[in-house]
Amino acid sequence: EEFDDAHIEDAVMLDFYREDFAQQLATFDRTVPYVLYCRSGNRSSQARTVMTELGFEDVADVEDGILGWLDSGFPVVAG
Repeated sequence: EEFDDAHIEDAVMLDFYREDFAQQLATFDRTVPYVLYCRSGNRSSQARTVMTELGFEDVADVEDGILGWLDSGFPVVAG
């Protein structure tokens, strides 16, 4: 629901609470940079830890999540 309300263009949504979350991440290229966000920054911070443990080389986390992004006036896509 959060993703449908507002997300960054071309973002890919993965459910942090799914049992196979780490397995889904394992299909991504570990050598390209990633920027993570959630609603407020809590889950994305935890996801960043998981990605680092899986050997991802460059993972950033949007401070304050999509709420902070919106407060800064950056564009989003709805739907």
